[in-house]
Amino acid sequence: QMTEEEEKAFCAGVYYHAYEKMGAHVMTIDGTEGTSFAVWAPNAVSVSVVGDFNGWDGRGHLMHRRPMSGIFELFYSRSKKKEIFISMRSESGEVRRF
Repeated sequence: QMTEEEEKAFCAGVYYHAYEKMGAHVMTIDGTEGTSFAVWAPNAVSVSVVGDFNGWDGRGHLMHRRPMSGIFELFYSRSKKKEIFISMRSESGEVRRF
């Protein structure tokens, strides 16, 4: 997960290791194994992680929006190597999956 200092550097355009935080990364946090997801979607109203593990329903896995940058994050502890996508909803209601 991104720290406040890293988020400030990202906003200033000088965070040169964003690839270490953005995208999907398998990791252990406080002894819990899972996957950390992070995307930059400054114009999105909401962003979710969807896949076969949740019946493609993103309402249960909404990502948290960081306050300064428009980066959305989520750590999902039960994620395995499955088909997982990021779903974004715009102000107009349009939903896109990546």
